[in-house]
Amino acid sequence: MKKIMISIVLILAATTMVNAVKQEVVLFINNMECANCQAKVEKTLAYEKGVKDLKFDLQKRQVTITFDSEKTTVEKLQNALLKRNKYASEVVKPHCTKPCKSAANSCSKPCKKH
Repeated sequence: MKKIMISIVLILAATTMVNAVKQEVVLFINNMECANCQAKVEKTLAYEKGVKDLKFDLQKRQVTITFDSEKTTVEKLQNALLKRNKYASEVVKPHCTKPCKSAANSCSKPCKKH
C-alpha cells in the first residue's frame, strides 16, 4: 500500500512539473548602475515566487529573468522591484536595442533590428 501511495505522489509531482510554464523576460533597469544595485535587484527577484534564474548584464542595465508563469507575472516582478528598491523597469523585446513599454505591447522608442 505504501508503494502505491508513493507512486501516486511521484506521478502527481511529475505532472505538476510538466505543467509549469517557463517564460523568459528581459528587463531594462535604468538606474542599475553598479554592482551594489545589481545585488539589490538580485536579492529582490531571487525571493519572488516562481523565479527560476537570473542573468545580469550590468553594462546594458538588463536582467534576464526565467520564471514560472503560473506563479508570477512580469508585472508582479516589476512591481516588486519598484516597491522594494524603487527600481523602475521596462520590458526589452528581443528585436529591440532599446527598452519597450510592456503595457503598450509596442516599442516606446524607435527600434533598430539587430
